[in-house]
Amino acid sequence: MYQINLKKPTKPLIFLQQYFHKISEGDHILGREYEHIVATTWNRTCLINKLNNIIHNEKYRISDIHQLAELICPDIPVQLFIQVGYLAMYKSTQKVYDLTLDSKDILHETIDLGIFGPTFKAYFINKDFFENLLRYMTSLDQDSMQVSATIVHTIQSIQSTALECLSEQIIIQMVQNTSQKIGLLETEHSLKISLFYLDIACKMIDVIRST
Repeated sequence: MYQINLKKPTKPLIFLQQYFHKISEGDHILGREYEHIVATTWNRTCLINKLNNIIHNEKYRISDIHQLAELICPDIPVQLFIQVGYLAMYKSTQKVYDLTLDSKDILHETIDLGIFGPTFKAYFINKDFFENLLRYMTSLDQDSMQVSATIVHTIQSIQSTALECLSEQIIIQMVQNTSQKIGLLETEHSLKISLFYLDIACKMIDVIRST
């Protein structure tokens, strides 16, 4: 009804038929603002599909993928691609960026689309969860990182409906394995925090993709 009141078509039934056809094809998001696209899971899925349709090479710089996405959504934030880039580079090369510095150097990295694409899909559909997870992880101090029970409880509390595939046992195992890996490292706290988030987030993405 909003679209009919806005455009006042002379043939409203035909207009509605065309409008819903655009939605089913995903064309309704083209040129729309980012706030509109992230409003529903279907809109997010449509953006992913449209982006896949215009990406054809095997490897891209992350900044180039962002620019291609801007053809679909002009105000899509570069921060989204920075966060996915951190995860994709970790999955690809085990490279750990210091997430507390919020560096844009990641944009210059070249990434295999076979890694970036599935990582972007899992992250973008569940973006709110991963943003909250990163916010929580970067708030941990050295002692808190050792309290696995607290971390598991917090991860459970911020799970979205889309992440119901992550059972308590899966989360416990993830946290325990990552804690053991980090405990063996002699490095500054900020990099330990970054590794803690990247390792758990990538494991979650693998679980999401397998369900």
